[in-house]
Amino acid sequence: MSTPRRRARTIHGVSRWLRVALLSLAGAGVAGLFGVPTLLAALGDVPREARDLDCSGLVTVGEWYAAGLDYGWRHATVGPTDCSEVFSLKDGLPVVLRCPEEPHCRIVRRVP
Repeated sequence: MSTPRRRARTIHGVSRWLRVALLSLAGAGVAGLFGVPTLLAALGDVPREARDLDCSGLVTVGEWYAAGLDYGWRHATVGPTDCSEVFSLKDGLPVVLRCPEEPHCRIVRRVP
């Protein structure tokens, strides 16, 4: 026969493993919540070196995500033809013009 003390230890052990399992599942959910948008942003059209949307020379986390999710990359439709541009996927208008000659980064339209 099992004693009350042994039963209490068993229940405590089961509840501890249940808490560990629930926390692990919650952690996987949080990783999934941030992992999917990060993966989609990394697979975006805009190259890593062209994700600076305000031409400051630094790419912030917000710019990196926005450039990967909301913007595309194509040859320039306005200005010099040897340039490429970052354009908005929503309306197709250019946002930043990237050229091999100076200035390398030209803001066409401010992004909110």
